Amino acid sequence: IDEPAVASLTQYYRSNIPPNSKILDICSSWVSHYPLEFPETMSKICATGMSALELQFNDQLKPSGCFAAKDLNVDPALPYDDESFDVVTCVVSIDYLIEPIQVLKEVRRVLKPGGKMIISQSNRCFPSKAIAMWLQMNDRQHLELINGAYSRPDKVQSYASVFLSGY
Repeated sequence: IDEPAVASLTQYYRSNIPPNSKILDICSSWVSHYPLEFPETMSKICATGMSALELQFNDQLKPSGCFAAKDLNVDPALPYDDESFDVVTCVVSIDYLIEPIQVLKEVRRVLKPGGKMIISQSNRCFPSKAIAMWLQMNDRQHLELINGAYSRPDKVQSYASVFLSGY
């Protein structure tokens, strides 16, 4: 995503993730787009992504060292306990998941009651990486797919989808 989109997303996180939260970033890499102060103001920041090497270079994870290299397309189960996070984020990657519904059900499982899932998505993607179903859907259908995994309001009080215009 482009720099204005990153800046918007970072500000969104700053405004919508309360201090002392336990955060999980799924489909993560060398950057999580969290505000620079988050390692000091959050209780814990963890991440799951495909590359252990990239996760090791993610400055947001260095204080806690809490990351797990895992391909969610091979196994959508998240390697964390039930109800262990206040917030789960996913940045412009939901369209690359082969089993997005299964991954979102796992997100719901690891969120604490009243937890928040923040999915940012762009109106652009790498067609060679995105799943066929995603490429055949419009933006509204994307939201309906994502929202469909959140039919239990007792588990997830707040849902946010941030549309990013650049890539």
